[in-house]
Formats: sequence, structure tokens, C-alpha cells
Amino acid sequence: MRHVKRKGKLGRTPSHRDATLRNLVSSLIVHEQIKTTAAKAKAVKPIIDRLVSRARTDTVHSRRLANRIIKDRSVIRKLYQEIAPMFQDRTGGYVRIVRGYPRRGDGASAVILEFIEKTKGYYELEKAREERRKAEKEKKIAAADKEKEMEKQMTGGQAAL
Repeated sequence: MRHVKRKGKLGRTPSHRDATLRNLVSSLIVHEQIKTTAAKAKAVKPIIDRLVSRARTDTVHSRRLANRIIKDRSVIRKLYQEIAPMFQDRTGGYVRIVRGYPRRGDGASAVILEFIEKTKGYYELEKAREERRKAEKEKKIAAADKEKEMEKQMTGGQAAL
């Protein structure tokens, strides 16, 4: 019986599930932001939080514990040298899950899993896009006004002749 087994099965065998989660953790560390399903993101979040908490203290023991999960040395190096120092003053909650739309092919709920500090969140990106759109719109309006002004001067000059 499963009684209080907290880990979701994700429709995989245990070895396949472990490999999937390890790959997701490595990808998140390398890219600092990944797009995946909600179930996988919920399964990865505690693993990455534990890794970052351990990486905040750079000891041989913590590196060996990280090597159990992440097999690539360059990924471990990035975790300890770039990501962990960002979170030295934070006690937990290093990753956020931003809900997205259902995936087009199978309708699975897609989410963005990202580190809180370094990457711009979804809302910040949307805000930046809106500001860019407003600036472009104002630029177009200014160009149209200038063109009307030039046309007015041209027609006004021809009417005088």
C-alpha cells in the first residue's frame, strides 16, 4: 500500500522517474528557467531547493551529496559558484512555478520553473513587453504627427503660389 508516499509517480518506472528529475534539475541549473508540466515542476522543486540549501555551504560533504543527484561537473560548478551565492541571505524558496496555458498537443498544464533572484519572472517580462509596445506606439504616433505637419506645410506652401 502507498499510505504516505509523497513522491508522485509521473507515469514512469522508478529509474526513469529518477533520471527525468535529475535531467530537469540539471537543465534548470544550466538555463535558470525551464518550461515543463506542473506535475514535474512540483516534483523538482523540493529537490532543487535542497540542493541550493546545501550549496550555500561549500564543503566536500555538500558537494558529494550534490554529486549523487547531478552527474555533470560543470553543472555542479555553476550551482556552487553562481547560483548558491545569489541566495546566501535567503533561507528557502529559491524556485518559483509560474502557471502557463495548457500545452497545445496534449493539454497538459505547462508551467515555467525558474530561480527567483537571477531570472526575470514571467510578470516582469510581460511588463517589459508592454512598456516596449507603448514606446513603439508613441513613436508611431509622433512620426504620423510629424508627417501630417510636413504635409500641411507642403500644401500650405503650394496654395500660396
